[in-house]
Amino acid sequence: MRLRIREDASLDDISVDIACPRIDDRVRSIVTAANMVDRKLTGISKGTIRVIGLDEILYLETVDGKTFLYLADDVLESPLTLSQLEKDFAHTSLIRISRQMLVNLDHVKSIRPYINARLELVLDNEEHAIVSRQFAQGLKHAIGIS
Repeated sequence: MRLRIREDASLDDISVDIACPRIDDRVRSIVTAANMVDRKLTGISKGTIRVIGLDEILYLETVDGKTFLYLADDVLESPLTLSQLEKDFAHTSLIRISRQMLVNLDHVKSIRPYINARLELVLDNEEHAIVSRQFAQGLKHAIGIS
């Protein structure tokens, strides 16, 4: 893979063009990374609305009908449902691992088999998350081990 960067002061914004012989997992990974650069979410913490980048989120979880965004150092409440967030951030590093949880694959340190064909994830903050059987195959496919 060759990477060329050309600075052009006449441009208003960054433009990314990808030339490839075929679209494969490497190309999809590059597109996913590029899409995540400007992706923002809002969440509420202690009465304050915060704007955060997708890369700051370790995981998202629904508890008692409310959606929470878990960061390394804070927890924010989101007005959006998990389904809305999953749809809005399709083709990014967020992936559903259970009915109640999405995880950011960029913050997964390790994956190991767990009881009853489930998987256990260890995140950057040392928290553990269980991938249900229903979503285990999708996770394996997303990381290329299916």
